[in-house]
Amino acid sequence: MSLRMLGQLGVLTMVAAVLLTSCDNSGKKREASGSLPSTPLPVPSASAPILPSTDGNSAKEPSFMDLLRSNFNYVAQVPEDGFSYRDLKVARDGTIFLIGENDERRTKLLRYDLRSFRFADWQTVEGEIPLYNLQIASPQEEDEPLAMTAWGFSSEEPNFRSYVLTEEHIAEYRGIRVPSPDGSRAAVYADGRGGIWGIEARSGEEVQWTKGENDAQPLWLSDGSGFIFLKDTGEELGDGAGPNYSLAKYDIQKARTELLPFQQGFWGTVEWLEPGRTLLAHNGFDDAIGLKLVDLSSHAEKQLIQNPTDHRVQTASHNGRKRIMVAQRGSFDLYSDMGDRLSRVPWPADADEFTAINPEYDAAAPENGVPYYKAGLASPFGISDLTFKPDGSGVSFLLGTIGESIDEVVAGTRLFAAGPGGEEAYALTKDYLKIRHHAWTPAGDAVICLIASPERDGCFYLGVKWLDISLKW
Repeated sequence: MSLRMLGQLGVLTMVAAVLLTSCDNSGKKREASGSLPSTPLPVPSASAPILPSTDGNSAKEPSFMDLLRSNFNYVAQVPEDGFSYRDLKVARDGTIFLIGENDERRTKLLRYDLRSFRFADWQTVEGEIPLYNLQIASPQEEDEPLAMTAWGFSSEEPNFRSYVLTEEHIAEYRGIRVPSPDGSRAAVYADGRGGIWGIEARSGEEVQWTKGENDAQPLWLSDGSGFIFLKDTGEELGDGAGPNYSLAKYDIQKARTELLPFQQGFWGTVEWLEPGRTLLAHNGFDDAIGLKLVDLSSHAEKQLIQNPTDHRVQTASHNGRKRIMVAQRGSFDLYSDMGDRLSRVPWPADADEFTAINPEYDAAAPENGVPYYKAGLASPFGISDLTFKPDGSGVSFLLGTIGESIDEVVAGTRLFAAGPGGEEAYALTKDYLKIRHHAWTPAGDAVICLIASPERDGCFYLGVKWLDISLKW
């Protein structure tokens, strides 16, 4: 059943349902439990009207609940449980996972089922274990339970740890583990032993593959025959930049490391664009933003971005389409997997009073101004949370204040969708809301948003917005 059908069924259910308790200033809280019903808020077929004031002289300011109803097809309140929710992930079956933290540095995963409209506690990581890069693991077998993978820090040596979380338990491993494509083995590094080690999934047998003390970040080849990795040259870059790395390839069967003919230095974080052929290196150092494209077949490397600290710079990539999107200095730049710029499209303009273009802005000298004339320099205002649709046929992003500041010109962001190059941008929400993160459903027919209440801390909502199927892209 599609999300749109589920949503229509939910709307019918909502007619006879009790309204959801909202987060207001009354001090009342919803009690959290293991499984909480969450009836979506009824949403009118058209935008909620501005209600007339009692004196008849001016329009009444819409409430936060009015704004939620008028901007989303349906909304569910997240249980108030003392956790601040910062991110969300959507599994292949459409299950939504919210990721939250509390003052005790505990991490909680909360599940929301669109079929039953219920929240349920999925897993809570106890103790001082901050988790990073939480991802939904790809199941190797049909009956394999849904799992999350993450890495984090431990107070004990070695400090790096890997975690696999299921609804029933949490498995903790020393170092950072990167499973092979078929899941039969894993490459492990930063486990206190130096080099990259191989561990067989069934037997637990271990073998050392590479020898460099700080070898890191293995990227598996698609056939599992080896991996590309950052090889420690034994030199330090200084100024806190860490090891001087070379890019290298390891062949498991031949037990051989091959240095690749690319520039040594600071590589940052590497990821595949097209496995086995092209990769991206996020090589901005010390808060700078950098992005380099590396072609393993032609031995070409191209620096797409080398930008000083600028919160308005965003990047996204799509493996299937082999495309890279860069949003910076008032434009969307779309690149091919060869590093050629395919298009340049201006950011949305004149969507409201805050997005009027600054006529004095010069993209060649961005330090002298900002693209939008009301943004100012104290509070970053622009594109954030840029991402491709699952099939790569379009992109979505938030437009508005980046982060929070006492100098912000408007609180929150608006959600936009656009074509694959940023063209034909379309506002999915009309009001500025504190959207912390958004994600597409697997079918690409809706966007899920995590929204913070402006009225009090610790109160969050999920908003679902169906995509207008009449859009050309």
